[in-house]
Amino acid sequence: MTTSRKRERPIVIPLACAILPLASLVIAAPPGIRSSQKPAAYKLHAAAPFEKTVLPLLHTYCVSCHHGASGAGGLNIETLQTSRTLDASGDTWKQIVHKLRTGLMPPQGSPRPAAAEIRYVTGWIASELDRLDAQVKPRAGRVTARRLNRAEYNNTVRDLLGVDIRPADDFPQDDSGYGFDNIGDVLSVSPPL
Repeated sequence: MTTSRKRERPIVIPLACAILPLASLVIAAPPGIRSSQKPAAYKLHAAAPFEKTVLPLLHTYCVSCHHGASGAGGLNIETLQTSRTLDASGDTWKQIVHKLRTGLMPPQGSPRPAAAEIRYVTGWIASELDRLDAQVKPRAGRVTARRLNRAEYNNTVRDLLGVDIRPADDFPQDDSGYGFDNIGDVLSVSPPL
Protein backbone atom coordinates (compact mmCIF):
# COMPACT_ATOMS: atom_id res chain seq x y z
CA MET A 1 0.00 0.00 0.00
CA THR A 2 2.81 2.44 0.72
CA THR A 3 4.37 1.77 -2.67
CA SER A 4 1.19 2.77 -4.52
CA ARG A 5 1.05 6.10 -2.69
CA LYS A 6 4.65 6.83 -3.61
CA ARG A 7 3.79 6.21 -7.25
CA GLU A 8 0.72 8.51 -7.19
CA ARG A 9 2.51 11.60 -5.90
CA PRO A 10 4.89 12.05 -8.84
CA ILE A 11 1.95 11.82 -11.26
CA VAL A 12 -0.42 14.14 -9.37
CA ILE A 13 2.03 17.02 -8.93
CA PRO A 14 3.01 17.32 -12.64
CA LEU A 15 -0.66 17.03 -13.64
CA ALA A 16 -1.63 19.82 -11.24
CA CYS A 17 1.21 21.99 -12.53
CA ALA A 18 0.02 21.49 -16.10
CA ILE A 19 -3.73 21.88 -15.49
CA LEU A 20 -3.76 24.98 -13.22
CA PRO A 21 -2.25 27.40 -15.78
CA LEU A 22 -4.62 26.10 -18.45
CA ALA A 23 -7.61 26.48 -16.14
CA SER A 24 -6.71 30.11 -15.44
CA LEU A 25 -6.72 30.83 -19.18
CA VAL A 26 -10.17 29.31 -19.60
CA ILE A 27 -11.65 31.13 -16.59
CA ALA A 28 -10.14 34.55 -17.43
CA ALA A 29 -12.71 37.28 -18.12
CA PRO A 30 -12.69 41.07 -17.91
CA PRO A 31 -12.67 42.41 -14.34
CA GLY A 32 -15.96 41.82 -12.56
CA ILE A 33 -17.54 39.71 -15.32
CA ARG A 34 -17.59 35.92 -15.05
CA SER A 35 -18.17 33.85 -18.16
CA SER A 36 -21.65 32.83 -16.96
CA GLN A 37 -22.62 36.49 -16.32
CA LYS A 38 -21.52 38.03 -19.63
CA PRO A 39 -24.27 40.28 -21.00
CA ALA A 40 -25.11 40.22 -24.71
CA ALA A 41 -23.51 43.66 -25.08
CA TYR A 42 -20.21 42.27 -23.81
CA LYS A 43 -20.13 39.57 -26.48
CA LEU A 44 -20.80 42.22 -29.12
CA HIS A 45 -18.05 44.55 -27.85
CA ALA A 46 -15.45 41.94 -26.84
CA ALA A 47 -12.90 43.01 -29.46
CA ALA A 48 -14.55 46.21 -30.65
CA PRO A 49 -12.56 49.45 -30.89
CA PHE A 50 -13.24 52.74 -29.14
CA GLU A 51 -16.02 53.76 -31.52
CA LYS A 52 -18.09 50.66 -30.75
CA THR A 53 -17.60 50.44 -26.98
CA VAL A 54 -17.00 53.82 -25.41
CA LEU A 55 -18.88 56.18 -27.72
CA PRO A 56 -22.28 54.44 -27.40
CA LEU A 57 -22.05 54.65 -23.60
CA LEU A 58 -21.07 58.34 -23.73
CA HIS A 59 -23.83 59.20 -26.22
CA THR A 60 -26.48 57.31 -24.31
CA TYR A 61 -25.70 58.44 -20.76
CA CYS A 62 -23.41 61.50 -20.84
CA VAL A 63 -23.97 63.80 -23.84
CA SER A 64 -27.35 65.05 -22.63
CA CYS A 65 -25.63 66.96 -19.77
CA HIS A 66 -22.05 67.32 -21.01
CA HIS A 67 -22.32 68.99 -24.42
CA GLY A 68 -21.37 72.34 -25.89
CA ALA A 69 -19.35 75.11 -24.30
CA SER A 70 -21.61 75.20 -21.24
CA GLY A 71 -21.47 71.47 -20.48
CA ALA A 72 -22.00 70.43 -16.88
CA GLY A 73 -18.75 70.53 -14.93
CA GLY A 74 -17.05 72.26 -17.86
CA LEU A 75 -16.89 68.94 -19.74
CA ASN A 76 -17.84 68.75 -23.40
CA ILE A 77 -18.15 65.10 -24.41
CA GLU A 78 -18.55 66.14 -28.04
CA THR A 79 -14.81 66.94 -28.16
CA LEU A 80 -13.96 63.34 -27.17
CA GLN A 81 -15.21 61.55 -30.28
CA THR A 82 -12.08 59.63 -31.35
CA SER A 83 -9.60 57.32 -29.67
CA ARG A 84 -6.86 59.90 -30.36
CA THR A 85 -8.34 62.00 -27.56
CA LEU A 86 -7.20 59.35 -25.08
CA ASP A 87 -3.66 60.58 -25.62
CA ALA A 88 -4.43 64.28 -25.98
CA SER A 89 -6.93 64.49 -23.09
CA GLY A 90 -5.65 61.79 -20.75
CA ASP A 91 -6.47 63.70 -17.56
CA THR A 92 -10.06 64.23 -18.70
CA TRP A 93 -10.44 60.52 -19.47
CA LYS A 94 -9.00 59.63 -16.06
CA GLN A 95 -11.65 61.83 -14.43
CA ILE A 96 -14.36 60.18 -16.52
CA VAL A 97 -13.17 56.72 -15.43
CA HIS A 98 -13.08 57.84 -11.79
CA LYS A 99 -16.61 59.31 -11.93
CA LEU A 100 -18.04 56.21 -13.61
CA ARG A 101 -16.30 53.75 -11.26
CA THR A 102 -17.34 55.58 -8.10
CA GLY A 103 -20.95 55.96 -9.27
CA LEU A 104 -20.86 59.76 -9.25
CA MET A 105 -21.83 59.83 -12.91
CA PRO A 106 -24.43 59.48 -14.27
CA PRO A 107 -26.03 61.20 -11.27
CA GLN A 108 -28.67 59.50 -9.15
CA GLY A 109 -32.09 59.67 -10.79
CA SER A 110 -30.63 59.60 -14.31
CA PRO A 111 -30.58 56.47 -16.47
CA ARG A 112 -27.51 54.42 -15.64
CA PRO A 113 -25.66 51.72 -17.59
CA ALA A 114 -25.39 48.23 -16.19
CA ALA A 115 -22.58 47.69 -13.67
CA ALA A 116 -20.93 45.14 -15.97
CA GLU A 117 -20.94 47.64 -18.85
CA ILE A 118 -19.37 50.33 -16.66
CA ARG A 119 -16.67 47.90 -15.49
CA TYR A 120 -15.91 46.83 -19.05
CA VAL A 121 -15.77 50.34 -20.53
CA THR A 122 -13.76 51.85 -17.65
CA GLY A 123 -11.41 48.87 -17.72
CA TRP A 124 -10.85 49.32 -21.45
CA ILE A 125 -10.22 53.07 -21.09
CA ALA A 126 -7.85 52.54 -18.14
CA SER A 127 -5.89 49.86 -19.98
CA GLU A 128 -5.55 52.10 -23.05
CA LEU A 129 -4.35 55.00 -20.87
CA ASP A 130 -1.83 52.69 -19.20
CA ARG A 131 -0.63 51.49 -22.61
CA LEU A 132 -0.17 55.09 -23.77
CA ASP A 133 1.67 56.00 -20.56
CA ALA A 134 4.00 53.04 -21.04
CA GLN A 135 4.95 54.29 -24.51
CA VAL A 136 6.17 57.65 -23.20
CA LYS A 137 9.94 57.72 -23.06
CA PRO A 138 11.06 59.29 -19.79
CA ARG A 139 13.37 62.24 -19.97
CA ALA A 140 16.05 61.51 -17.44
CA GLY A 141 17.71 64.90 -17.76
CA ARG A 142 21.42 65.34 -17.52
CA VAL A 143 23.74 63.71 -15.03
CA THR A 144 26.36 65.94 -13.47
CA ALA A 145 29.86 64.55 -13.28
CA ARG A 146 30.76 65.01 -9.66
CA ARG A 147 33.89 64.85 -7.64
CA LEU A 148 34.46 63.62 -4.10
CA ASN A 149 34.32 66.16 -1.30
CA ARG A 150 37.13 66.26 1.25
CA ALA A 151 35.59 63.76 3.69
CA GLU A 152 34.72 61.30 0.90
CA TYR A 153 38.26 61.60 -0.50
CA ASN A 154 39.85 60.83 2.90
CA ASN A 155 37.52 57.84 3.42
CA THR A 156 38.28 56.50 -0.08
CA VAL A 157 42.06 56.66 0.49
CA ARG A 158 41.64 54.90 3.85
CA ASP A 159 39.35 52.16 2.38
CA LEU A 160 41.38 51.50 -0.77
CA LEU A 161 44.92 51.74 0.58
CA GLY A 162 44.39 50.77 4.22
CA VAL A 163 46.45 53.77 5.30
CA ASP A 164 45.15 56.18 7.92
CA ILE A 165 46.39 59.40 6.38
CA ARG A 166 44.14 62.33 5.53
CA PRO A 167 45.46 63.99 2.36
CA ALA A 168 42.27 65.99 1.70
CA ASP A 169 42.67 67.98 4.91
CA ASP A 170 45.16 70.19 3.00
CA PHE A 171 42.74 70.76 0.08
CA PRO A 172 40.78 74.03 -0.26
CA GLN A 173 37.38 74.20 1.47
CA ASP A 174 34.51 72.51 -0.43
CA ASP A 175 31.66 74.56 -1.84
CA SER A 176 28.29 73.94 -0.24
CA GLY A 177 24.74 74.28 -1.46
CA TYR A 178 21.53 73.97 0.54
CA GLY A 179 23.68 73.17 3.58
CA PHE A 180 25.41 70.16 1.97
CA ASP A 181 28.88 69.78 0.53
CA ASN A 182 28.23 66.61 -1.48
CA ILE A 183 25.82 67.85 -4.18
CA GLY A 184 27.25 67.22 -7.65
CA ASP A 185 25.88 70.45 -9.14
CA VAL A 186 27.53 72.51 -6.40
CA LEU A 187 30.92 70.85 -6.20
CA SER A 188 33.29 72.39 -8.69
CA VAL A 189 37.01 72.10 -9.25
CA SER A 190 38.56 75.41 -8.27
CA PRO A 191 41.93 76.55 -9.74
CA PRO A 192 43.85 75.88 -6.49
CA LEU A 193 42.31 72.40 -6.28
